[in-house]
Amino acid sequence: MMEEFRNLFEEDSQDLLVLDTKEIVAPPGAADAVFRAHKVGQVQFDNFVRERLVERTKPTEDAIHRNNSKSSVSMLQNFRQRASNK
Repeated sequence: MMEEFRNLFEEDSQDLLVLDTKEIVAPPGAADAVFRAHKVGQVQFDNFVRERLVERTKPTEDAIHRNNSKSSVSMLQNFRQRASNK
């Protein structure tokens, strides 16, 4: 039996998958939360670069304010815990 070989990073699924087994590890809501967190982080990075390196309106040593979003790991643990309680 031959398995199909292809680039697993080009997976079309919107689910969060384990790359080698393609097991879905979180419900669709978790994937949306990760995508939103990525967008927030990208905006923060873009602002940092613009303010400190391009426009030089803030010194580079100014504090970077934390956002109160959960990490990917804590979100995944939360979704897994809710799924096991059902």
